Amino acid sequence: MPDKPKVIIYLSQQRSSYQTDYYRSLKIFDSEQSEENVRPNFGRLSRFDNNTLNAASFWSEVCSEDSHMFILPLVGTIRIEPQQQELEVGQCLYYPVKLGLNLVINNPYEKDAVNYLQFHISEKLQSLNFGPKLLPFNIDEHINDLVPLYKSPPIYICLGKFEGRMKGVYVIQQADKALFAYLIQGVMELEDRLLHEGDALSLHGFGKVEFEALSTEAIVLLLEISMEG
Repeated sequence: MPDKPKVIIYLSQQRSSYQTDYYRSLKIFDSEQSEENVRPNFGRLSRFDNNTLNAASFWSEVCSEDSHMFILPLVGTIRIEPQQQELEVGQCLYYPVKLGLNLVINNPYEKDAVNYLQFHISEKLQSLNFGPKLLPFNIDEHINDLVPLYKSPPIYICLGKFEGRMKGVYVIQQADKALFAYLIQGVMELEDRLLHEGDALSLHGFGKVEFEALSTEAIVLLLEISMEG
């Protein structure tokens, strides 16, 4: 744990962008930028992207490291290969991936684009005796509360939808861990830092984190991770 709490804010307009005719990825972390604009990993959170894939298109990539990968649709349904796993809003896919895995994401719609979050928490995976796991959730049934999404130490993930002026607290589960917050929708104040849609915040050295929704239906995603690289 650091000597004093550390906070970094990642504004949505400062994300780097990779774009083709049919695919766009907005990246919070990007080590390939120029030296003055480089945004390194936050602990083991090595990647956090907001991706948009146009209608009747697919995106293929080769995984660059062993990691715990999570894919969370925000708009529409996507199909993940090689497992042929369909994934829709209200579901998250947890997928332990090895270096070199070829990942393909399809948009099955003929006219509409899809939008999803993709984030990776790096860890050397000795074996893959378990495959992808579907994580269903329903934040509309638990308004103004955090809904657990994934819990396997040292990784804890939750998200929640909050009405305007509603407050909440997240208690760090393990003393040496850190928290990454991403605002999916709305406006929220988190540890006195103002976040708008697409903004993110990393916090290290906090025992708990307080937040308040400043708009209706503000949606926040929280990741508690290890800082050890």
